[in-house]
Amino acid sequence: MKHIRHALLFALLASAGCRSAAPPPRIAAPPSGDGAPPPLEAPAWPPQAAVDPTRDWFGFFIDEEELRDEGGLALEAYGLAVSRVEFEAGRRRAEGEDDAAYRERVRRQLLALRWLEGTSAAEDPAVRAALRARLREALAEGVVGRLAAEIVRPVGEADVRAEYQRRIRDYQTPEMVRIRMIQVDTPTAAAALLARFKAGEEFAALALAESRHASRENGGLMAPFPRGTLGIAELEALAFRLEPGGTGTVETPAGVFIVDKVAAIPGRTEPYDAVAQALRAELERKAVEDARRSVLAQMELDLR
Repeated sequence: MKHIRHALLFALLASAGCRSAAPPPRIAAPPSGDGAPPPLEAPAWPPQAAVDPTRDWFGFFIDEEELRDEGGLALEAYGLAVSRVEFEAGRRRAEGEDDAAYRERVRRQLLALRWLEGTSAAEDPAVRAALRARLREALAEGVVGRLAAEIVRPVGEADVRAEYQRRIRDYQTPEMVRIRMIQVDTPTAAAALLARFKAGEEFAALALAESRHASRENGGLMAPFPRGTLGIAELEALAFRLEPGGTGTVETPAGVFIVDKVAAIPGRTEPYDAVAQALRAELERKAVEDARRSVLAQMELDLR
């Protein structure tokens, strides 16, 4: 258990809680009237342990037997050793960092650990409680994660394709149309306005001047819409029936409409190849969560 805690404490001491709890180097008060920055008062070296030096309260010491079991020595600094297994475990988590940079970071961590050992933080209940909390979380998550990795169900190509078909509606955009329209009260008024449009007047100007529909402020232009969403069945049917550039009129319970079809927008389905990677990643995350739930449920059964 000590060597497991050893590996995890590198992450624990990087947390804000540990940084704030550890006392900084003491700063001497500046002489009166002197604007020069005060000098740093270096801590004693080697550190004078505030507790029994044989008490491994941080749990970061590793003995010779553990070192042999973990592949031998990978790095040593400030009297603290890091095994090869421990070093590689941390190295895998250091994405984008080359070996030399990671070694230097571990060396600085060992320096901080050794320095902290000789401070009053060793007996600070808040520091110790924070470390236990982080250590408990890391150990529990590590155990559950490792057991889950052993039983997680692999996601294959067939799984991804089946999920794509199950969700096919989510990847489909329906056929839509875009129209301009003018709403008036009578067929006679509609016929007169349609004649003026065909004679060369701008549809947008006619809509602004004559339509009683809210779209008149936009020259009668409507946002694209699919079937079943317009709310006036006769108007919608005409909008889909016309060819782009075509015009027509229709009587409805809401009044008479003149329609100028601006565009027909074909429906489309997002191709499998465009969504497969994201869909696979989603399924893999779900598989891991399912495996973790199974592990936790089995743990509950084992402890009954």
